[in-house]
Amino acid sequence: MAFGNVNIAKNEVTGKFIKTDPPTKKYIDNYDKVFAKKLPGEWAKALEINEEINEEFNSEEKITYKEFLNLIKEK
Repeated sequence: MAFGNVNIAKNEVTGKFIKTDPPTKKYIDNYDKVFAKKLPGEWAKALEINEEINEEFNSEEKITYKEFLNLIKEK
């Protein structure tokens, strides 16, 4: 069921409306860390990792932040 430009879901069992809060500032600020994919060198620069380590991350394959952290742990 839609009310204007807002979509509100309705629980079919209880009949109550389901509404979620808008994203918080913390969610917005960290969205890229969770979902974005960047080149390993871009992640290294964003985390201000020194240039010697940056040179080791010359891969052309984009990876997630979590994958980058796992890559660092391997080094």
